[in-house]
Amino acid sequence: MSRMSSKLPILLLASGLAGCGDRPTLPDHQRLAQGFLPPPIGELGQLDWHGHPVSLASDADGTRFSVSLDAKSWASLGQGVWRAARPFGGLAHGTDSTLVGGGGPLHQPRLKAKEHQQVALQGLELNDELHALLGTIKKRPAFLLAGPWVYLLLDATASVPPSLALSESLDLGTGKSGAWRVELGPYSAEGIPLLASQSASFEVAAIRGSALRARWVAVGNPAQDAHVRVLWNGEVVFEEQRPFDAVPQPRSLEISLAEGRGLLTLEVLGSQAGFTAFLKPILCPPLQDDDASSSRDVVLLLADTFRADNLADWGGDPDLCPRLNELAAGGLRFTNTRAPATWTLPSQAAMFSGLYPPQVSVRLYKDRLPDEAWTMAEHFQSAGYRTVAITDGGFVGRPFGFAQGFEWFEEGEVDVPRMLASVQRELDADDGRPLFLFVQSYRAHKPYRVDDITSERLAQSYPVGRSFEKLEKAIASDYETLKRGAPAAGAIGSTLGEYENWYRLASASLDLAFGSIIDSLEGAGILENGVVAFTSDHGESFGEHGVFEHGQGVWDEEAAVPLILHAPGLAPRDDSSPASLVDLPRTLTGLAGIQVHSDWIGRDLCQSSDEPPIVSYQSRPWQKNLDMAVVHRGRKWILAANGRQVLHQYDVAQDPKELLDLSGSGSGKALLKELRALLRTLDEPLVSGQAAQTTAAVQAQLDALGYTGDSDEE
Repeated sequence: MSRMSSKLPILLLASGLAGCGDRPTLPDHQRLAQGFLPPPIGELGQLDWHGHPVSLASDADGTRFSVSLDAKSWASLGQGVWRAARPFGGLAHGTDSTLVGGGGPLHQPRLKAKEHQQVALQGLELNDELHALLGTIKKRPAFLLAGPWVYLLLDATASVPPSLALSESLDLGTGKSGAWRVELGPYSAEGIPLLASQSASFEVAAIRGSALRARWVAVGNPAQDAHVRVLWNGEVVFEEQRPFDAVPQPRSLEISLAEGRGLLTLEVLGSQAGFTAFLKPILCPPLQDDDASSSRDVVLLLADTFRADNLADWGGDPDLCPRLNELAAGGLRFTNTRAPATWTLPSQAAMFSGLYPPQVSVRLYKDRLPDEAWTMAEHFQSAGYRTVAITDGGFVGRPFGFAQGFEWFEEGEVDVPRMLASVQRELDADDGRPLFLFVQSYRAHKPYRVDDITSERLAQSYPVGRSFEKLEKAIASDYETLKRGAPAAGAIGSTLGEYENWYRLASASLDLAFGSIIDSLEGAGILENGVVAFTSDHGESFGEHGVFEHGQGVWDEEAAVPLILHAPGLAPRDDSSPASLVDLPRTLTGLAGIQVHSDWIGRDLCQSSDEPPIVSYQSRPWQKNLDMAVVHRGRKWILAANGRQVLHQYDVAQDPKELLDLSGSGSGKALLKELRALLRTLDEPLVSGQAAQTTAAVQAQLDALGYTGDSDEE
């Protein structure tokens, strides 16, 4: 049943409400985290931390622990800086932590986002830069929390107090999605969280060849051991004892179970103050030889900030991105696709929800993809898919709602080796269910990162004489000379040309990385037998219409994106019919052979011959401008936010670069009048908005990407 108003005029934009038919019934996979509740804290015995007792207490606000740290707990780092390990490996929240001595609570300084990230990233090893930062904190005594460490800042000659009481909130996860979720550093997954001396038992039925598959992780003091066991009807079938990790390092386990109905128990032994979790624990039936053909795997590759004309079929340099050009040559290419918004958060929220940004209530930095929205990932999961996301974080992260529906959600800083290793790990983790895999990368996003191979290969074609940082400063000094709607000219035009070369090189670096993923998909048989889609969430502008980068307008250098589909039965060809990323939920589920969801307003691009209007939103103000664009029947209008004032008009069928403004000609008025009712409909929220709850570390990453908040500057 739809979770939205029955007033939604689905037929305005959608046709073919059914997919390609029901998928075959799969053997049961029992997700143990569904309906799980952690054991009560009150059942715990006394926990130990370096010989000090650790107290835990739970109430309606969550769980807190406290421990007394004596002078022996601290190691001197010089200049009045001391460091001690934190119980539970820094799993705790640092927002309401306290460190109390004989003179009362110590001061916890407020760091700027970038300073907080600097502490977090360098928390494992104190270097000169971090030492210098800590030295700037004048109000002492004070303390800082960074990953698995607590830093104590005293005067240079002061001694550590004989006893300090540390108290923090402990995050054991949440069960609001129907399956208990555990969050550990970059990982968010369905899971079973356990502390020392706790256990969780499940009544399950195992058929011949059944196996428990999971990843387990233990976070705490590396000087102490974690001890875990798995029992089947009272018999130990798995046992391991190893040092706790200071930072999460999940390890896979697979345990065969004897046939029959019985009790499966996961338990943590000992009394150490560490945190252990069994992540995405699944009781799997035996793998069948024909499992791979019973339902199609679906992989969605998204290159953030990737212009359509990076690729040859969209008019780009054929030497720039050879691997993605090769993918396009063998796929169905939608050459007239536009993003629903020209920056990441609203565009990808629309793509996952199948609704335009105003409808899904995601427009600004403070917004998140609401829990009420029914996402692609949730839909694939409800159809029995193993759902996995590997992202570069930022807006495409847990605080902004993108983990919902993903059994395993992994995010982190831009790191190609990490991304490639994670993708390969997931491809190797076949448990008999079809896979929905989402991979997102900021590799082509500012600050533009270029690998050595690409720099050497394309040095002559895309010369750069200045560093990216120097170019940014040059643009900032001349930006006011740009005129919105007109091409950049003079010195800033030349500067933007060099800036664009940096971007093209970064896009080529992304091509190299995604080429490795494509190789992995081919090796796994998914490129031949599954569904593979490649797209972007928006483009990037370089002064073609008086703005640069993205989220500053809705001209096609920001709105146009590539869309490539690979699936059995799809003949390689160009399709120039208008398309939007809001069409992806219906299209991908249709290709997978599962029913679509009625909340999604897009269309199945492989089944529908309709050519509905396509809308793109600037979504957030930029220098008091907030534009939107609607494209229909070869005509494009750029409108003010209310949809009434025409700012620009183009015949994009004949003028794809939007060079000739027809807004003063009076043409197209009748057609635009027909569209205004639709635009008003799309502007009505269909789900209630939610605010994102970000940390200083998340904001620091957004700052590094150029997102500094809802202001007139990015």
